[in-house]
Amino acid sequence: MEITHVDWRNFLARWSEEWADAHGDVGELSPDDVAAWRGRWLGADPATEADIAAMEDRLGRAMPPSYREFLRVSDGWRHAGAFVWKLAGSREAHWHDDAMGLGEDFDEAWGEEDNPEAVRAQVGLWSRALQLDVESDITFVLLDPEDVGPDGEWAVRVWASWRAADPERYPSFAAFMIAMHQEFHVHAPGRGGEDGPAFVNGTTRAKTPPCPGPGPRHCVAGTKRRPPCWRKRRSTAGRTRTNS
Repeated sequence: MEITHVDWRNFLARWSEEWADAHGDVGELSPDDVAAWRGRWLGADPATEADIAAMEDRLGRAMPPSYREFLRVSDGWRHAGAFVWKLAGSREAHWHDDAMGLGEDFDEAWGEEDNPEAVRAQVGLWSRALQLDVESDITFVLLDPEDVGPDGEWAVRVWASWRAADPERYPSFAAFMIAMHQEFHVHAPGRGGEDGPAFVNGTTRAKTPPCPGPGPRHCVAGTKRRPPCWRKRRSTAGRTRTNS
């Protein structure tokens, strides 16, 4: 997915409006989500240049262009797709510490000599990536500082513990967010026969949103999972993960 420019302010405002319109029953939302619904905004206040400079000083690296542009509009995000409930802003992004010990097994498999170069290039991902997921359904969102395009963008790799596949790659943070907006439409209330109010807008009238990636995680039928945001509220013990 080649993304040359995103009008972040308009894109995020439209996404927030669509999300709020899709949730007619606020009784199913968490208190934080109710506040987002009332404000019709899934984001946060913009990061200042000082905030971004402090982040880059803390991490020791300049951030890729589309993530920096995003932060200037919203310093974090709620509900990036269906399985990432909170996405990091300038204060929460951190180098992944592989607390689950995933690196050893993945690196052994990725590093096999007969693997394509694109697969072998993933070796070391778990020890070098910048982690952007703050709360999720055990789903990692990782910016890879060694997978950099000619435009300076870092690839995003997304991996869920419940999906038997390698991390899914997006060429930039912007491409990842556009795919997560599509994923939101796939899983929105009233889509795919799920409970909830019928959700119809310009996007859904035009066509059924495609699965935004090759992995089965993106399709309702493929996942056989109901996204947490639209489940009846229940305990999420053991499923919600914060920075580790």
